Formats: sequence, C-alpha cells, structure tokens
Amino acid sequence: MVKALGKNWHPECFQCHKCHKVLSPDNFMEKSGKPYCKEDYHKLFSPKCSECNLPIEGTPLVAMGRQWHPNCFKCFQCGVPLSPNNFKEHDGKPYCNKHFQEMFLPKCYGCKLPIADKVLKALGKTWHPECFACVQCHKPLGTDGYREKDGLPYCDFDYHALFSPKCAACHAPIREVYSLHDTLSIHLLITEMSDSYGQDMASRALPVPTLQQTVE
Repeated sequence: MVKALGKNWHPECFQCHKCHKVLSPDNFMEKSGKPYCKEDYHKLFSPKCSECNLPIEGTPLVAMGRQWHPNCFKCFQCGVPLSPNNFKEHDGKPYCNKHFQEMFLPKCYGCKLPIADKVLKALGKTWHPECFACVQCHKPLGTDGYREKDGLPYCDFDYHALFSPKCAACHAPIREVYSLHDTLSIHLLITEMSDSYGQDMASRALPVPTLQQTVE
C-alpha cells in the first residue's frame, strides 16, 4: 500500500494523472490534489522561458515583463549573460550596454563614439557637448553660439580672423563690410538703421546648438 496526498493507493494505481506512469511516493509533484510525474508537471504548470520556450523548473529570472531561464537571458547581439539589473532593451530584445550603445545610440560627429548622456545638435549633426568645439582653437562652443564654414564650427573670433576681409587701415577683421569705389574695404559704421532691420547688423545673434537628453 502507498500512502500519498493523504490517501491510500495500490502501488500500481499511484500514477501520473497525465501519462499514467507509476509513481514513487517519494518522487512526484502535486497539483489540485492530483499526482504528476516531474516531466508532465513542468510541461503543464511551470512557466515557459521567453527565449527557449521550455519549462522553467527552478526560480525564473524575471526581466522585461517576462520569465527566463537564468542562462537564457543574454545579449541578443553577442550572447553574454545578462543581469536583470544591468541590461538595455530595444524592440523587446535584451542587450549588453556595449552593444546597445554601439547599435542604437547616436554617434558624436567629433569623436565618433556613442552619446550615452546629453546630445548636442548643431550643423545637422549630433555631438557630445564637450566635443562641439571650434576647429581652430578647440574652445567648447556650448551656448555661446558659433559660426559655420564648410560644415565646420568656429568661435566668432576665429571665424572672423580666418575668413573675414581685413581692414586696409588697421588690418583687423571686418565683421560687416562695404566696398568704397571697389578698392578699399573699411569698417562699417552704422549710426542709423532702417526700419526693416531695427538693430545693428553687427550685433546679430549667432546660431546656438540645442542640447537634449539621449533617449534610451
């Protein structure tokens, strides 16, 4: 006689409720008062792994609202095992930090590396804030504004030093110029402005880059 589940059984009658395999009273699983072999119990009642779709017999790893075998939760790109506290998700797939940054984050035009934090947008490109600098003096441009030449950023000083015409008298760069008899460039002195401008052209604001947080 077999005693199990608070009942008495013929040894040959103590069977898996699913496959009818004869069970040992020391080696079976129970569900709703019925005995099952381990294989059928896990097939019927254990959670399925999100990766391999096989039953999870032990404690599942929970991440992204799904359950996994611990050794099945790995980077979709390189296969390195991941921790539920240290991974990135993209389109429902887990990635290690390295491959998430390489594959999905914007790249800095200056250093060519992924931008993981704040992204600065200027000249139709993305930059690390510290990489958006004058190509001549390497001063970070930030919110001070910048000048552009051939798709490259310059600070106001270097832009005029390099590209503005020079005064024939003092040889300093001329920020706003006109030609006198097409022979002599001189500094433009504006004492009165037309209503269509409303302010000194030389004081026009420089374009300022926009700074945004990278969306992960």
